[in-house]
Amino acid sequence: MNRVSESYFTWRRHKIRFVLFWLAMLVSCTSVVASIYLSQLSSVAKNNLLRQFELEVYLEQGIGGATRDSVLAVLKRSAPAGTAFQYVSSLDAQEKFAQEFGSELLDLLGDNPLPASFIVTFPAPFAQPFRIREVQKLANQLDGVDEAVFEGEIASRIERLFFDAHKYVITGGSIIALLGILFAFIALRSAVVDSAGIAIVMDLLGARLSYFRSPYLLLSALLGLLAGAVSLLAWLTMDRIFARLETTFTVEFLILLYGLLPVAMIVGWLVGIASTRAIKHVMRKR
Repeated sequence: MNRVSESYFTWRRHKIRFVLFWLAMLVSCTSVVASIYLSQLSSVAKNNLLRQFELEVYLEQGIGGATRDSVLAVLKRSAPAGTAFQYVSSLDAQEKFAQEFGSELLDLLGDNPLPASFIVTFPAPFAQPFRIREVQKLANQLDGVDEAVFEGEIASRIERLFFDAHKYVITGGSIIALLGILFAFIALRSAVVDSAGIAIVMDLLGARLSYFRSPYLLLSALLGLLAGAVSLLAWLTMDRIFARLETTFTVEFLILLYGLLPVAMIVGWLVGIASTRAIKHVMRKR
């Protein structure tokens, strides 16, 4: 009897236990996929929110165009690539103020007190508060700059909130994944122990224990691969359903997800090895 046939008969003898093994591996793989997916979503959401907190560099009244250009040149050199710079003239600031608060309040101010400014918007990967504060500190030291303003306290709270959420998601997903692997081991180990009598017969016939272990290793690897594939397929389906979120996934994210397939197969195979170890000790008890 070849290994494929032996694996088929092993599956038939312990169908329920192998189904439990697969379900446990499925829970483990799904928790990993969900953790990676939620981490990616939280990262995208955090970057989108932090982009709302822009750095606004207010210029001194009456400065010339050369001073204004030198301030912009320094800001461009200190900011990361992809940073957007929008110049808001004093008249533009006046119109914006009137739109937000009404022309009556603007009339009470008398002469236009609103200075010109540069609105600095960092690209998503670099929109961390500490990076923006570095540019803010530099801007406040430049000639021609009245004040550089950044809502850093709110941004820092948001960043800490997402950092904590990311930590809890990864920790919870890892615990569930490990518990799934543990239950998979218990299910497969019970099948091996239940087949100790067959191992004794094989040993009396002169067969090596590796012949007895091979079907379990093959089945555990295949079922682990199947669990990973189903988890990945479920994510692709959910992503299609929620495509309106327009989430941009990074290359690292996709590598992690598709890398789950070989990892799940290897983990299943390792669980098979662990479950069939010390089979001689079980045989002696029989």
